[in-house]
Amino acid sequence: MIARPSTSFVPTPRTLFRRRRAQAALKSGLVVVALGLVGALFLAPRELAAVRLLDVGLAWWAALAAHGLFLLLLAAGPPGDDARP
Repeated sequence: MIARPSTSFVPTPRTLFRRRRAQAALKSGLVVVALGLVGALFLAPRELAAVRLLDVGLAWWAALAAHGLFLLLLAAGPPGDDARP
């Protein structure tokens, strides 16, 4: 007899916690890397630091982009309780 997989998967609280913790770590890591790149632009040599777009330095545009990434990841939030692994 062939066993069928259950169609009503209900993750345990421990599984949900691990999944959400992993997603939070990934999103936090992405924001930290983006902010690290912004910091590198602020400490860049003269030529790279002198790059301007619409009379605003490149590092400030990168800071704005990193902030936008943070807000996007924050809005995405954790998965719902019915998310499958």
